[in-house]
Amino acid sequence: MSPSLRTHRDLPATSSEAARVAAVTADVQRLLADRRVTVAGLVVVPDRAAGGDGDVPTITLGQLADALARGPLWAIGADFDHGTGHGVGAYLSVHEGPQRISKLGTTPLLPGMILSNEPGYYRPGHFGIRIENLIYVRDLEPVEGGDQDMMSFETLTFVPIDRKLIAEDLLTREELRWLDDYHARTRDLLMPLMEDDAARQWLIAATEPLAKLA
Repeated sequence: MSPSLRTHRDLPATSSEAARVAAVTADVQRLLADRRVTVAGLVVVPDRAAGGDGDVPTITLGQLADALARGPLWAIGADFDHGTGHGVGAYLSVHEGPQRISKLGTTPLLPGMILSNEPGYYRPGHFGIRIENLIYVRDLEPVEGGDQDMMSFETLTFVPIDRKLIAEDLLTREELRWLDDYHARTRDLLMPLMEDDAARQWLIAATEPLAKLA
């Protein structure tokens, strides 16, 4: 694993890591901070932004999925200048085509493909934010009441998202629930692998629920 930290003055640091474990190539990115930060009133939540864990039509082109990911930013007059996601190889490159979720992505997304999911937002001369997970294109499944089988994305990366970077009041109830479900699964998967008590306590704190729902 080769982490890379990039920061400026007292701004949050971006940690971008790639690793090969057994026959798996992984790519993950998180924004880390030592204080609460609200980034221009914008919170980028991975997977929800790009339809992760959601349903998409059969043989959706990467450029169509990319447009779905940019929708929340377009709604507030913003965008980002890189693709939403790239293909990931096994014992090949971290960036491995032909599949990608981008404006230039003309390859159909098919079950079994693995891609990154890394929407972001950058204000030149001020800051940038990006959160990255890997997602898996699942097999076709029927949708209740529908007339077409649909593919869906399954999240593969489970690393806590820094709570100091999350402005809870800017998230919808559905987004808060998604984030809490993600952190609950992260805790369930990682806790059995951790022996150090201090690390276990950190994981518990990092994955505490955010939503205050009745």
